[in-house]
Formats: sequence, structure tokens, C-alpha cells
Amino acid sequence: MASSPADPEPEDKLLRFFLTVGECKNVLRTGWVENGVKDPETVAAHMYRMTVLAMFCPDPTLDRNRLVQICLCHDMAESIIGDVSPRMGVPKEVKKRKEGEAATELCALLDDDMNKADTAKTDGDATLPYPP
Repeated sequence: MASSPADPEPEDKLLRFFLTVGECKNVLRTGWVENGVKDPETVAAHMYRMTVLAMFCPDPTLDRNRLVQICLCHDMAESIIGDVSPRMGVPKEVKKRKEGEAATELCALLDDDMNKADTAKTDGDATLPYPP
């Protein structure tokens, strides 16, 4: 049975998730751009670098796997809303709401087996679609 646009097949939703999150490689870190940094880092490069650092975190009291998940996911919403910096003048509550909406949109593309969180979690500043 063919899926309608209103009810895409799980494979279509997963592909949309991958394509959307893949846009992080095209989103430049706004703070770098605002400060005139030549060849600014992308959001994807930032997430990758943080993840590598987390993999080698020497603190044995931290759950390294959880830390890696957070690093991979913490800026995924920026694939939809872009990298919002304080200089843009967007109120914190608006930024948080938009990040939450984007994270919820991303989470909706994952089925229950992959999306361990029914709603986006928040760490106070950024909305995170990551497993509990």
C-alpha cells in the first residue's frame, strides 16, 4: 500500500530524519560568522568534535555512552531552525520553544523503537531529542 503525504511509511520518515539532520553540515556556527572567523565550523563539525571528546572523557563517574548521545543530539534542532546566537536578539524563551518544536518534529520521524523519548528533553538551554 502506498503511503499518503499525511501518513508516510516508516522508511520515508526515517529518510526524512536523516536528510534533515544531515543539514547540520550546511549550517555554519553563527558565533563564528558574527566574529569574522575565516572558514567557520559547521554545526555538524561541532557535534562531531564534541562527540570525539566525549568518547575519551577520562571521568569514570560519567556515563560515556550517554555523554556521546547527548553530544550527537544536542544541536540537531539547528538543522531546522539554524544556529541562533545571542546577538540575534531572540528571547531565550522563544529560542527554547523553537528548539523544542524542532526537536519534537525530529522525534516524530523516529518510530517508538528508535525514539526512546516521546517528547524532547531539555537541559535548560537547549532542547535535546535523546534517549533518557
